Amino acid sequence: MNVLVISPAVAGSRAGNRATALRYRKFLLDAGHDCRIEQAFESCAGSVEWPVDCAIVLHAIRGRYAIAEARRRGIPLVVVLTGTDYYKSQFTQPAEFETALEAADVLVCLHDLGYRSVPERFHSKLVVIKQSTAFEEEISPSRPGESDSGLTSLIASSSMPIAVIGHLREEKDPFRAALAAKLLPPESGIQILHAGGAHSSQWATRAREEMSLTPRYHWLGELSRGDTEQLLRQAALMIISSVMEGGANIVSEACALGCPVLASNIDGNMGLLGSDYPGLFEVGDEQALMVQLLRCETDPTYLTRLTTICQGLATDFTPQQEASELLDSVARACLASK
Repeated sequence: MNVLVISPAVAGSRAGNRATALRYRKFLLDAGHDCRIEQAFESCAGSVEWPVDCAIVLHAIRGRYAIAEARRRGIPLVVVLTGTDYYKSQFTQPAEFETALEAADVLVCLHDLGYRSVPERFHSKLVVIKQSTAFEEEISPSRPGESDSGLTSLIASSSMPIAVIGHLREEKDPFRAALAAKLLPPESGIQILHAGGAHSSQWATRAREEMSLTPRYHWLGELSRGDTEQLLRQAALMIISSVMEGGANIVSEACALGCPVLASNIDGNMGLLGSDYPGLFEVGDEQALMVQLLRCETDPTYLTRLTTICQGLATDFTPQQEASELLDSVARACLASK
């Protein structure tokens, strides 16, 4: 079978959509299918090489022109929904969102609670595919200026290094951890180590300002994959404070590496960690996050509990599970389009 994966992220990008596309390609190739990735959004759909036996489109809105073209050609279609689709685009572009959902043979959610943000009439198309840690590296992990040579010493200098891994943009609420750190008592040994690229020069300026105002906060910029993995392995825990997520891959990576997580109580996080996960805090509430941080620092039993839960969840995020669910979705789309 010839399968086309369409992503809005360019080749070489570290965007989550690109990482997902690379994993999907690997799974499909390993299963004996032909597969290629194309970048297609807005009017770029016309440059895609058709026909194919099945198309997988990442991002309902940004991929809507490719979705429309695949539907026009009668090609079996899998549409993977992102956080932006769920929590923004369906309200700002409702007609386009519903048209994309209508066109899909299969709709993929990346976490268990995605159905709550999809109109009920589309629920019969929904499947859940949780992201694994499998990743096909396509860019050098040692680009000049990318790797932080002081990471090891920075981690070692803190009695309790806390990882924040996410790009600096609005939906990530990137400075919530820094705001929480300001509220910690002076005797706390917590240091916030934030890995992620700035979405704009304004975000970079804000990060530098936060560092000057908050000695506990360190913005590391965009790290290589190797350095990011080192940070996760050696951090006491990871914070994900997003206001919207479609099911962040970094949560599955943290669980796979045995790093406990503190997470904002949004569907995208609860759909991976569980609605009753004890390490949740109210989205946008730095006071609640500070309380969680302080409890983790002062109560080893609580931190061990979070670690044990996250390690147990790692079985939900294996490459074998993701590959099986992806291949089932492709087969289902092909049957549905007949």
